[in-house]
Amino acid sequence: MEKERPKSSRSLVGIFICLIIIALKPVGPDISYDQQPYPEESPREEVVSLGDGRIAIIQTTHYSGSWGDILVLEWDEEGAEWIKVAKDNYQDYIWE
Repeated sequence: MEKERPKSSRSLVGIFICLIIIALKPVGPDISYDQQPYPEESPREEVVSLGDGRIAIIQTTHYSGSWGDILVLEWDEEGAEWIKVAKDNYQDYIWE
């Protein structure tokens, strides 16, 4: 008469067979996801003339730390250079 195997050894044999099937399963094509969470943008600014020798430079690049920054410059005739008059961020005032 044959000796009956204990139930635990049958379970181990079943697990071993499942592991072999998983290891030999064909692998699908390798898919690479190179997308970043946000699309990369080059820095963009808009220059607006305010009249009387003043301009405003507005940062319009989304997902940047400086989005919404406004820099107001005034032309100095004597020094022939732009002088910073004000700097602010309009995002601070949108939700008020």
